[in-house]
Amino acid sequence: MSDRGIHESVSQWLLALEGPHWLAIAVATAALIIGVHALLRWREERRARATLEEAMRLEMHIPSSLHPVIDPDICIGSGSCLSACPEGKILGLVDGVATLVGASHCIGHGRCAAECPVSAIRLVFGSAERGVELPEVDTFFETSRPGVHIVGELGGMGLIKNALTQGLQVAARLDQTLTRPHPNGIKDLVIVGAGPAGVAAAVGARAAGLSFEVVEQDSLGGTVAQYPRQKLVMTESVNLPFYGQFGRARMSKEELVAAFADVTAAARIDIHEQTKVTAIDGQLDDFVVTTTRGVVRARRVVLATGLRGTPRMLGVRGQELS
Repeated sequence: MSDRGIHESVSQWLLALEGPHWLAIAVATAALIIGVHALLRWREERRARATLEEAMRLEMHIPSSLHPVIDPDICIGSGSCLSACPEGKILGLVDGVATLVGASHCIGHGRCAAECPVSAIRLVFGSAERGVELPEVDTFFETSRPGVHIVGELGGMGLIKNALTQGLQVAARLDQTLTRPHPNGIKDLVIVGAGPAGVAAAVGARAAGLSFEVVEQDSLGGTVAQYPRQKLVMTESVNLPFYGQFGRARMSKEELVAAFADVTAAARIDIHEQTKVTAIDGQLDDFVVTTTRGVVRARRVVLATGLRGTPRMLGVRGQELS
């Protein structure tokens, strides 16, 4: 057939689709799309409900850390939060509303709240069944004990990006308030904890020219280092002095801890690992911090310990493995 013949045939076919035929095809296509969407929603609701019921049966439906709370009066069931979570099927649709169905696996990335188109999600600690009391701090993270600051998860900020940001902010605050030079033999600050907030506070202190010491009861990374192998932990990047842009959209726990090592090396920061703080005595400008390695005197104390505390070990072979 010639090109002209093909053109005429196509034109005749298009003309044939005009009117009722074209309308019927459009309606059928729309009906098919709606049907497929309804089927997918039904399957998601069935999966989510089964997951939630199983979690409740195993008593694993109560979140232990920072987690999303969805307002059912605002949620439109768009499902954007479901696909945004890098941890997988943590949220699901139940009765058309986003619901936390995998509470025991949620570690508070916060992508769900960021992606919600109607701001129906907020991140909180604790629940009606398991309350969490958080320390009171002012806008500069200082507690009711003058000179003692709290940053990171211990202060209610579990997101890694925000914990890093708080660490930098507290260092900047101390740079503004501490007079120089400091008394001989007294550090400007002691940082307790070498997780995201503690590492950032140390980097910020180094950039500000402050003298400091970092102690960590376990190893570099703090609570992050204790996550299960290959756990996804990072969602947004932060600019750190001496290092530049830190983090990316998806990082495993191992990659994040290795990146912390690169940061501390670039900023020439020594971490005193396996060093536990047993007491903080003294007062503003002259704290006496007692550790399992000895005593450190400092003008300020930054607590970045997280909420993990000091877990009791079983005393069995292999408990130290990752």
